[in-house]
Amino acid sequence: MPKDDCLITEGQITCYIAHLQEQERSDKTVYKYKHSLLELSEYLGGQPITRVKLIEWKEVLCKTYAPATVNLMLTAINCFFQYMGWSEFKVRLLKIQRLLFRSEERELSQSEYTRLVQAAQQEGKERLSLILQTICSTGIRVSELKFVTVEAVHTGRAEVCNKGKRRTVFLPDKLCRLLKKYIEKQKNTAGAVFVTRQENRWIGLTSGGR
Repeated sequence: MPKDDCLITEGQITCYIAHLQEQERSDKTVYKYKHSLLELSEYLGGQPITRVKLIEWKEVLCKTYAPATVNLMLTAINCFFQYMGWSEFKVRLLKIQRLLFRSEERELSQSEYTRLVQAAQQEGKERLSLILQTICSTGIRVSELKFVTVEAVHTGRAEVCNKGKRRTVFLPDKLCRLLKKYIEKQKNTAGAVFVTRQENRWIGLTSGGR
């Protein structure tokens, strides 16, 4: 199919979703891929796919989502292009060379992050370890941890509202498995994952509790 005729239609998305389900992809993965395709389709507004439009959309994503989420969405789009035989439209993923967690003073290096997680685990500070892993794998800020709720863990996505803006942050499957185990041990059935038992409110990174 010529490049000028490459349009993303509702029928194509439906067929692709059915293809993913036939491959026994998880419901979470299917949702992520469909969400990404619908966002691109909406951005294109019924216009044909072009390299220029894709690069513009990628820039919009970078301004809206965390780098890890951007890469998840680009991966979903690239897989769709592969399925459609449109490999020439594949978009390069972002190069994430440094840890996504930023403190007030500076950015942590990967080695520093690893040492912090290992130290927290060795000291039995499970909550602190999970907070670090959540921040690193999603790119959210410390102040946005309150949006990582029990519901978000079960759906694999957190709806983050910050300064009047709303965005969806996808939670990696590995992180969700770890958080589900933590939630079960804490007997937490709803609300923010990182809470105190006494006050039932979000605990920041500095608490270091178990």
